[in-house]
Amino acid sequence: MNVEAMNYLERFYDRLCDGIRKVKKESIDDRSLIGIFLDTTSGNRRLILKESCIPKYSLEKEIILNNLINDNLIRVGENPSDFLITPKGIWYYETERNGFDIEN
Repeated sequence: MNVEAMNYLERFYDRLCDGIRKVKKESIDDRSLIGIFLDTTSGNRRLILKESCIPKYSLEKEIILNNLINDNLIRVGENPSDFLITPKGIWYYETERNGFDIEN
């Protein structure tokens, strides 16, 4: 993945971090967002996903957006003009940027 696409993915990842902090009111520290998300009630998950969406109009480069969608790293939210990171996108970002692996 090129740097520009990774920067886009980072925006989605950071947005999810913000959503988790806002809804769960807890620190993320060195934990995987996937684990945090799985430990969350279904009602709070919906709120986090709603908070984590990025509207299409704020994403300038449609080709990068389409590539992230095609690679299943992001998906359309409840509103067709909103996008959010997928579990695959979280995993990809955390392994590339944070050095996470299956053991940690």
